[in-house]
Amino acid sequence: MAGSRSATYDSNAMAATATLASKAVTVTPGGEAVTEVRIRNSGTVVDQFTLEVLGDASAWTIVEPAVIPLFPGAEAVARVRFKPPKSSSVPARAVPFAVRVKSREDTRASLVEEGVVEVGPFNDTFAELIPRTAKGSSRAHARLALDNRGNVRISARLTAADPDRKLNFTITPPALSSEPGTASFASVRMSPKQRFLTGPLKTNPYKVIVHQDNLPPITVDGTMQQEGLIPPWLLPALIGLAALALVLVLLWFLVIKHTIQSAATEAVAPQTSSLQAQVNTLKANQPPPAPGGGGGATGDDRHIERHSRPRGRSRPPQPEEGDREQGENDRRGQPVRTRADDDRLPMFTARGRCIGEERDPGGVERGQQRRCRQCARHTERPRRAPEQRRNLLGRRARDRKCAFAVDDEHVAGHP
Repeated sequence: MAGSRSATYDSNAMAATATLASKAVTVTPGGEAVTEVRIRNSGTVVDQFTLEVLGDASAWTIVEPAVIPLFPGAEAVARVRFKPPKSSSVPARAVPFAVRVKSREDTRASLVEEGVVEVGPFNDTFAELIPRTAKGSSRAHARLALDNRGNVRISARLTAADPDRKLNFTITPPALSSEPGTASFASVRMSPKQRFLTGPLKTNPYKVIVHQDNLPPITVDGTMQQEGLIPPWLLPALIGLAALALVLVLLWFLVIKHTIQSAATEAVAPQTSSLQAQVNTLKANQPPPAPGGGGGATGDDRHIERHSRPRGRSRPPQPEEGDREQGENDRRGQPVRTRADDDRLPMFTARGRCIGEERDPGGVERGQQRRCRQCARHTERPRRAPEQRRNLLGRRARDRKCAFAVDDEHVAGHP
């Protein structure tokens, strides 16, 4: 029951009164404020009264003494001490409280006196760079942590500078705000104005300044260690890689390659031996060639080889005549003429005469049937001759002897 007058109850319920000396109390976190409560026993029996504080302030409020025995008509004073801690958990605001008085004789009845304690503000701001020493060749990065350990909201503006003016700074965001018991962060980027390739580290100190309204600024010291553009570990790493590559190459040519070749040779050796044995068996079982059928280099072969050797600039290789004629005959529906059939025909020059035929002014015309005087066989000149026969019987042929003549004697019965 709040008010300037004391709190009283019916004598049948509880014969006592309680009066709070001050209804409003102001206290600073970390400090202490005191008020008094006066209790009077208006009953007719001896009673014992218990005092306790109610509300949010009860965690940091003490009543002394907490138990007061009183004779009828007697009164006593208890001191109420408010001691809020200096912490962000106690906000700066008006905190209502109440003092309750309970009787031992009548537990169902009680007295309540209400009041307000005003908790004052305090500021406790802490700033820190993480990390304090930043490294980089062309840029470095650090974070500024702003902790609000007070019980009021703060707003701060951030700036940075170095005494030698060798660095450029970029702060994101440039201003921070933080509620009680929380932390805010800002990014601080530094870049040196001059760079170097190699060499020892260069140390550049700098400061980040936190500006707060109606409060002194907070200065945080930091350091940037500038490195060369070429890291110091690069050259040893390249040397190590080159040495490793050389070792691998030597190992391949000296050990691994020979091992693989030996393993492969051993793996295919049985198959190679089997195949070689089959080849030898086939050669042994092959029948000998017929006499005069090309079993060796006879006089006919030597004669043909001598006349078929190309003279002058050689012509590019062309498809076999038998293959071309076979394709043409297949398309035209004519019987296929093989190379063996061509070999049985008499040898004719490009002018249509047999090689064994002597020049006869009264000979037949080109394209008609003609007879070789030595061969005594009529035949029709083939449309085309194979490449080997062109070289033998073409325009370069000057020998008028029969292609089957050996030692200037005609071989009778040649095909």
